Amino acid sequence: MGVGKTTIGVAACHYKSFLKGQKGYRTIITCPSHLQEKWAREIKEVLPEAEVFCFIEEKNQKPWQLFSRKIREAVSTPEKPEYWIVSNESLRSGYLWRPAYTVKKKKLYSIKEEKRIWQDVCICPDCGEYLMKEVETSDYRKVLVHMIPEDFKSRTSQNHHCPKCKAVLWQADEKKKGYRKIAIIELIKKKLAKNFDYYIADEAHKYKGATAQGMAFGGLIEASKNTIAMTGTLADGYANGLYYLLWRMKPEKFKAKGYQYSEDSRNRFQMEYGFWEKISKTKEKEYGKTSRSYRTQTYTKILPGYTINTFPEWLMEETLFLKLSDVTSELPPKKEYVNVVPMDEDLAENYRQIENDFKTIINSTKDFSYASLMLHTCMSYPDLGTQERVVKIEGYRDIQIPYLDRSKLYNKEIELQKIVRNELAQGRKCIIFTTYTNNHDCLPRLEWVLNGVEGAKVQVLRADTVNSAKRESYISSKLLEGKNVLVCHPGLVETGLDLLEFPTIIWMQTGFVPSVVRQASARSWRIGQTKEVKIIFLCYAGTMQEKCFALVGQKINAAGILEGNLDNEGLRRFGSAGDMIDVLSLLKDNITTVNANDIFEAYKTETAQILEFKKPEPKLQTLKEKLAEQGIDISKLPARERKKIEQQQNQLVLLF
Repeated sequence: MGVGKTTIGVAACHYKSFLKGQKGYRTIITCPSHLQEKWAREIKEVLPEAEVFCFIEEKNQKPWQLFSRKIREAVSTPEKPEYWIVSNESLRSGYLWRPAYTVKKKKLYSIKEEKRIWQDVCICPDCGEYLMKEVETSDYRKVLVHMIPEDFKSRTSQNHHCPKCKAVLWQADEKKKGYRKIAIIELIKKKLAKNFDYYIADEAHKYKGATAQGMAFGGLIEASKNTIAMTGTLADGYANGLYYLLWRMKPEKFKAKGYQYSEDSRNRFQMEYGFWEKISKTKEKEYGKTSRSYRTQTYTKILPGYTINTFPEWLMEETLFLKLSDVTSELPPKKEYVNVVPMDEDLAENYRQIENDFKTIINSTKDFSYASLMLHTCMSYPDLGTQERVVKIEGYRDIQIPYLDRSKLYNKEIELQKIVRNELAQGRKCIIFTTYTNNHDCLPRLEWVLNGVEGAKVQVLRADTVNSAKRESYISSKLLEGKNVLVCHPGLVETGLDLLEFPTIIWMQTGFVPSVVRQASARSWRIGQTKEVKIIFLCYAGTMQEKCFALVGQKINAAGILEGNLDNEGLRRFGSAGDMIDVLSLLKDNITTVNANDIFEAYKTETAQILEFKKPEPKLQTLKEKLAEQGIDISKLPARERKKIEQQQNQLVLLF
């Protein structure tokens, strides 16, 4: 991150064209929507003579409409360098579909009524033939039966096209408001195949999944003569995370090794180029049904890491790894710290109660799908304990989440205040990252906590605060207004943005995706930074938060080794000891973790000083309480607005 991938990508295209004697060439660039204008600006800085076309939504024109018009205007061989910039979203976002069959009445035998009755059957609109599908009878014979409207609830391989004339049986749903659009990748396939000399895929890690975006990435590779994929976070810690990304760039090599474009082959790739553990559990007190053999259950758990042959076989010949230290020697140091904070007594008591409640339910129902619910509840509770919550368990009693006093500051919040107070005193602006900004929203709570710090001028950034393309300029405008603390979800500033003004980054939670942690943590440590960058992770001791940090640290370690980065500080050091942690094992109480406080005593940040703290007056109320206080009756509102308010009535709101 921060090495200047934009400049490198543009220079690579221009230099190769220069060697070939081409004055004009055409490059298409795909990137997150908030980076389109940045790409356009930097291309003109590198190549002032280049023509840049940025397909961003205008008042009356969608990106695909602008792109379609540009296709009609474009000459086959450009006379100047051309750069077409498309967002990932408009590249693959198409319209909604609806069935295109016609209906005819026909007498068919009804199993339910045991007689022949008139039924609606589907007809191909092109050839007029009855549409048939193959089904298997109870005696395993395959027979053809008429298709009826219920067979078109979703698109499948059987109802996609007519078996006889091959006409597609689906069409764009023009009745759905707001969805009349075409995926740009479809326009490229039909109109511009092999018409792009170069394709630059910015933030290529976004295309690693079996998703619509990933498939559009593969389609553009086919439509372009040369491809440059760029990212600051190639690896996610697991071998299978590389699979679809590499497949789309070199399918011939995968096919030669016997791989297919499928989940089975992706699992095989993990087995061959990653690490995994096979676990067998034997129930010694329970015999088999027909003998005294013990019942054994075996499952495979994948682990972070890559085998030694992964790099030479798949990356060495076609990959260039650059670090900031390779392009500049003037950067200030970057230091990471993990601060593990003990829980307050009441918080710890409630937390253990929640854990025990879930374990009781899982042991009683033998349904381990509740383990995921337990994981997310225990992850979030220490930071959301002041919100009223009930976890509903289908077919079992609901879990009433214990409610904490919201007028009290808790240890992690006190630690946050200490750090921010000390950093601001040194003239260092701070970013606070939190992953809870949606259904369970802790932004008002964090804003209240931070407003208790002398001199803090807090700006909260939400996904809907400003259009993503304007996010960088919006933050700059708030800095001019004197804001010195930014609070937001890391995903909002994860890629591309330069936030040099914020040399201190504090993580309240991280989530489990290492690329987000690595990308967002690099927003300040970039070319042009003059201050030491501090990245501080805060978590409660003995909780799922601490275990989450350990897991993310392991993934980042594995990714760093593959990319040639052997640093071992902060979160990476935090994940360097012990085995992988999985929630089902935690339920069995058979995982032993090293005491994180002992490991990181030497890494405690200098900002964790004991400072006097004056408790602020409470300023938080739920929306429900505030409405009642002001005597507002929502029953007379339109149903849609009333429902929205009712869904949010237990959310905390910040009052001044």
